[in-house]
Amino acid sequence: ISNNPEKLEFYAREFAKECKKLHNTPCRKQNFPSIKKKFHHLVTDATFLTKEEKSKAHNFILSTPDAITCCHGDIHIGNIITDGEKNYWIDLADFAYGDPKFDLGMFWFVTHIDDEKLTQKLYHISCAQMLRVWEIFVMEYYGAHNEAEIHEIDKIIKPYAAFYFLLFIQRGTEEPFMRDFVKENICR
Repeated sequence: ISNNPEKLEFYAREFAKECKKLHNTPCRKQNFPSIKKKFHHLVTDATFLTKEEKSKAHNFILSTPDAITCCHGDIHIGNIITDGEKNYWIDLADFAYGDPKFDLGMFWFVTHIDDEKLTQKLYHISCAQMLRVWEIFVMEYYGAHNEAEIHEIDKIIKPYAAFYFLLFIQRGTEEPFMRDFVKENICR
C-alpha cells in the first residue's frame, strides 16, 4: 500500500478476501494450539487484573463459540505478500485454531493505533490510511454497507482486540491506555 497508495482499496479488499479464505479453512487441531487456550493463559498471568476481572475475562472467552477454523494469530496487512498472481501468508508463529473474531481483534488493534510515528514505522502508511483499510476490509469481509454497520462490527470486535492489548502488555510493550482498554472491553 505504501508503494501504491492509489491501490489502497484494492489491497484492502484482497486482504479481506484472503482472510475470509483463511477463516473458512478448518484447522488440524492436533497440529496447532487453541487460540482460546492462549488467551485463557494470558488472562491468568495478568498481574494487573483483579480476581473478579480475570473471572469476567475468562467468561468472555468461554462465551465465544468454539471453532476449528484457522487463525493467523498476528493478522495484519504486513503479514501477507503477493507476487502479483498469488498471495502468501507470512509470520505464522502464532498460528492457531478458533473463532475468527480473535484474529479480527488483532487487525482492529493495528488499524486503530493512534500513533502516527509507530504506524509509519510498522506499516509505512498513515493512521488515516490504516483506518480506511479497516473500513474497506469490514465492507468486504462482512458485507457492511455504511458507517453505522461498520460501527456495529467495531463494537463486536473491540473486546477481541483487548486480548491483543493484553498480549502486548504481557510482552512488555505497554502504552498508558492499554490497561484501561482491557478492563473496559473484557472485564466489564
